[in-house]
Amino acid sequence: MTYPIHVHHNETSALPAHCGPDMLPKELLESLMSWPVPACTVVQDTEPKAWNLLLIWLPGVGANTLNQLAQREPYVKNTFSADLLKSRTMLCWETPEGTEVLFDEWLRNADLVDFGRSLGYTVVFLNELTAYKCEHHLGAEEAEAFVYGLQGATCGSGPNYNPWRIWSEDELKEHEGLVDVPDPKVIHLAMLSFKREACTS
Repeated sequence: MTYPIHVHHNETSALPAHCGPDMLPKELLESLMSWPVPACTVVQDTEPKAWNLLLIWLPGVGANTLNQLAQREPYVKNTFSADLLKSRTMLCWETPEGTEVLFDEWLRNADLVDFGRSLGYTVVFLNELTAYKCEHHLGAEEAEAFVYGLQGATCGSGPNYNPWRIWSEDELKEHEGLVDVPDPKVIHLAMLSFKREACTS
């Protein structure tokens, strides 16, 4: 389920910190939205069985693209550097037009799904004026597949990645010296860390 929520700092300033993803705390929003580049953070709620919240800040991205991203299910993939010497595990959202938003699993500041608390998570995509929220309800098996899928992918990426086990000597030689070229349709998220204050009414 997705729907737009409007971000107005003056209106959120009076809201309590526990108001959750429907009403985002002012300080957290201002810190995130002060970044000039796309960024994200996982916000862990202190309430029992509350879902964790992934905030994704996409400055300059249009509302239509935010809406499309919020309606897509994320998927896991391992990406490779141009020279094949590095690999990262990404949680990826992709629009029908091919715009990709990549959340680096190796950089995340907190777990998105917590088996001990809840079986779901919330994602909010926001730009300077608008935000779209998506609630991901997961059954027990879906939550297990989500978490273990990410863990399994990281077994072959980051410090666990060994290119010489995957690629042939000829393939590595063919890509030797190549450098990554930015793709305008691929958005890499900087990872930020914030603490949600204790709940107050």
